Amino acid sequence: MIFIYKTYNLLSKYKKDKELARLRREVHYYLDSLWLFSSNRKSSRTALYKWLSNQMNIDYYATHVKYFDEVQCRQALRILKTRYKQYYGKNNISKTEKKKLDEMYKEKPKRRK
Repeated sequence: MIFIYKTYNLLSKYKKDKELARLRREVHYYLDSLWLFSSNRKSSRTALYKWLSNQMNIDYYATHVKYFDEVQCRQALRILKTRYKQYYGKNNISKTEKKKLDEMYKEKPKRRK
């Protein structure tokens, strides 16, 4: 009986971790879509994270997606989706846009000589 209980807890934890990873990836899609298509990427990324920290009422240095729990991810998604809709006039990121972002993530940055 104990073995079944422990196995069930491990499986439910795995499902929660999988869901949290999906939510974090989704937050990154919205953050990157708002950031990558701006004119000044360096300052706009910093400004975007500062804006998000103010909207979420958390410290700027704690505004990193890897530190977010499930509730914070959902809160960030609500905020970012509203901003995304204001900029692009669409509710969600399309599959082709997600695919483009995934390809950009996979590209290795060029090394400076």
